[in-house]
Amino acid sequence: MKNQNSSKATNTIAGINDLETLLRIEEEMARYPLYHTFTKGEFRKYLSESKSTTFLLYLDNKIAGYCSFKRKNKDLAEIEGMAILEKFRHKGLGTYAMTIMLEKLKDCKEIMLVTHPENNNSLRLYLKFGFVIKEWKDNYFGKEPRLALWKIKRSK
Repeated sequence: MKNQNSSKATNTIAGINDLETLLRIEEEMARYPLYHTFTKGEFRKYLSESKSTTFLLYLDNKIAGYCSFKRKNKDLAEIEGMAILEKFRHKGLGTYAMTIMLEKLKDCKEIMLVTHPENNNSLRLYLKFGFVIKEWKDNYFGKEPRLALWKIKRSK
């Protein structure tokens, strides 16, 4: 079932039948040195985990990217991936993806994610949504640095 956010952007929850579509997105994203791609095995495992959710993102009914998160426990979740294909960038899909995920995670007290420190577009997006830079992580994926960002909901 597709959820409608605006007249153009929609999403579906991805399942194992969407593995090849996700891999095609990753193949295009592999051209970008700041992006860490998932392997087929990693995606297969991720899609089969009950605490993980992946959304395929569409613009005008064309596949435009994906976003994913995993609930670590009742209070903590991690945004584990977001990829917007180049021809669909700067059209509000990053904001749309973050809105979808944060709505689904509204009961979490903490949400974390990591991104490359030079990924300025993503950093601006995450900061806009209230994430703060918490720490620098060397060799996060075995060779590249990452910044860890957290969004913490304060009790009233």
